[in-house]
Amino acid sequence: MRTVSVDPIPSFCATSASPHGVANALADADDPMIRTYTRRFLRSLPPPHTRDVVDRVRELVQLLLPLRRCTMPRVARALGVTQRTLRGLLAARQESFAAIVDDARAGLAERYVATDRYTISDVSDRLGFAPSNAFSRWFRRRFGISQTA
Repeated sequence: MRTVSVDPIPSFCATSASPHGVANALADADDPMIRTYTRRFLRSLPPPHTRDVVDRVRELVQLLLPLRRCTMPRVARALGVTQRTLRGLLAARQESFAAIVDDARAGLAERYVATDRYTISDVSDRLGFAPSNAFSRWFRRRFGISQTA
């Protein structure tokens, strides 16, 4: 007779953060019953939460803006859609690409201006403003004060 020791908490449970991770670990098992159970389990789970397109656009804008690469065509391409589709997806959620970029600029501007690490010209360039005075006007209009105050 063969003895089998059973660990009350399988090792894959300790490392997996989600039921999908547990199920995937089980799916690799050689036991056909475990594979069958795993398939049933996976089918019973709700679909994974997909992030909203607005959140994905915000994330891309936050990443691309300081790199001076933040354009609607680039963001649309990263999401695998056309510019027109992206505009429509954002409009359906009462958002616009320009508003998302403006909000990202505001957050980054506050962070950059609060430190002595960047000159106003550097901040202006990082946020995508060609002349520094365009950044100064935007900053005053957005925050009601000058960026040097």
